[in-house]
Amino acid sequence: MNYLEEAQARARRRRSAWNLLLIPAVLLPLGILAWGLIQVLQRLHQARYPTQDLTSASGFGPIATTVGALLAAIPLALLIGNGVVWLIGPIRRVLEHEASAVRGTSFIDAQRQLIRFAMIVVPVLLGIAVVGTLISW
Repeated sequence: MNYLEEAQARARRRRSAWNLLLIPAVLLPLGILAWGLIQVLQRLHQARYPTQDLTSASGFGPIATTVGALLAAIPLALLIGNGVVWLIGPIRRVLEHEASAVRGTSFIDAQRQLIRFAMIVVPVLLGIAVVGTLISW
């Protein structure tokens, strides 16, 4: 089974409207985390280049900083969003029932996989973002 077929099988399995709650549960932490990371990285950049600001910057440095921070925030936001939705009992029961049909798709399994992914991707992306802050904008 290829990736597209697996994605379609996952989509057919998710029939509950409660799945839609995952969207704001992930997007809100994503926005907050990305904004916070960008603010921290901008402060780091301004410690080295006090007159430069991200809002008026151009070139590779600000792109690496903002894109690195945004992409690093995604797995963290997914972990938070899943956790927030899981805390709501009725939703948790419906989503766990949907996941029970396929091995490896439970909340614990999904979080474990996200943590493994985040442990690799987040440091790399934050490293790229930091390199972007070290370059003059």
